[in-house]
Amino acid sequence: MRFAVPVTDPGEVAALADSGAAELYCGVLEPWWERRYGGHDSVSRRQGLANLRSREDLAHVAEQARRRGLPVYLTVNGRYIAGQIDYLVGLCLDFEASGGTGLQVFDWGLMQALREAGTSLRLCLSLLGVAANTHVLAFYVDCFAISRVVFPRFLTPLQAGQLLAPFPGLEGEVMVAGDRCPLVDGYCRFYHGNACAEAAASGEATCGTAARAGRAARDEASCGEASYGEAASGTAAQAGRVIRTYDTTYRTHSCRTLLGSPPNEYPCAACAMGDLEDAGVAYAKIGGRGTPLAYRLSLLGFLRDATGLATNEEKRRLYHEAFGSPCNCYTYLRCDAGGASSVLHAGQGRGEAQ
Repeated sequence: MRFAVPVTDPGEVAALADSGAAELYCGVLEPWWERRYGGHDSVSRRQGLANLRSREDLAHVAEQARRRGLPVYLTVNGRYIAGQIDYLVGLCLDFEASGGTGLQVFDWGLMQALREAGTSLRLCLSLLGVAANTHVLAFYVDCFAISRVVFPRFLTPLQAGQLLAPFPGLEGEVMVAGDRCPLVDGYCRFYHGNACAEAAASGEATCGTAARAGRAARDEASCGEASYGEAASGTAAQAGRVIRTYDTTYRTHSCRTLLGSPPNEYPCAACAMGDLEDAGVAYAKIGGRGTPLAYRLSLLGFLRDATGLATNEEKRRLYHEAFGSPCNCYTYLRCDAGGASSVLHAGQGRGEAQ
């Protein structure tokens, strides 16, 4: 499988390429959008650190990627109002002129406007399109000529293959690492944005929050947000401010009585990648936009190494060596506390664990 990896700074492109990324994707949150609509996740379903901050940075990413032969997709996968469409079309056309490859998108109004603008950017249906049956795919293929789809994680590899079969040439993509939420893919409307400063000050922050926000100063200098240092000292908490986060606020705001504590921070689908590839899914997507580069590189390195292993037991052993914790599996496999896997959908899988 080809690994699609998030990039949040032009200076990261070389390291990601050298570590095995076959494709990059990114978001943009420009000051204009932030002043007019706020700094939340409305532009690309991720906020703050998960986004480039200017079209210039976007052009630099596209240029650096082109030198290394890497495609780049821009994530514009929110739901938009009429006043936002013209701005986004301009952003996408500038991205195309800079050498961008395609868009992660699902808003009908934006896709129609892009078609009318004559763009040749490839369209990838975002996970938020919830492509869970052939009727959904037929609609997007026929109406908007999508060339790729990101499948929701509740589908098995067999189901993904069955959905791709009627659409020759349509590429499949799945999340294989970096994000895990118990809420249902595509239907979830959890906010991806701010965490309470008190959470960071009390040490409850995780990889999804300012605990790893070493690059937060970039955004906070322009937005007036509290830095993690302020939060840890209690200054931000006293002021009632919020801090930038990387991931869904499920990690910091969910009801733990109902949902339990978040799992460890290294979820993956290594044990299912062989079955996904056999089903015709060609792209393995690593999540975690806005997380530190070292975190993304660790996931990429682990998955790259795992593809060369013959058995799921070997993959789990590599996981334990890489991350020092029990497996945190998703897709159709799960691991119990002892590391043994079990199949959630009978008849699936080819590994020794089935």
